[in-house]
Amino acid sequence: MEEPSEDAINYITMLAAFQVVLNCQLELKGTKYDQGKSAVKTREAVNMLNLVNAKNRDRIWNADSEKAADMMYAIHIIGKHIAEGDGIALNFLTSLTRKGLDLTKCVVKELTDQELEDLKRLQQE
Repeated sequence: MEEPSEDAINYITMLAAFQVVLNCQLELKGTKYDQGKSAVKTREAVNMLNLVNAKNRDRIWNADSEKAADMMYAIHIIGKHIAEGDGIALNFLTSLTRKGLDLTKCVVKELTDQELEDLKRLQQE
């Protein structure tokens, strides 16, 4: 599979973000955050984006619907962390990516309290 262009990446990011906005608007229906006609306009934008570039759209939606749902949930998690004022993990990922770290070759492991203490001790030595 060919590497996607930067424009394709931006397009896919925009399409995924619009889809998340639409999903959130549907979840907010009937609450004080319900924006009325904004859901219609967002749905129109999603439909327009789907029509404009089907090849890149298919990279997300037709390849694996479970992965697409995971990507949208990841954006939801980012929103939660931003709302809570906790951007540490997001800044960490951004920093590593900008430094050239290939995240596809990484494994994330939560350290136990003991492992964390051992690591801190090693760093101090």
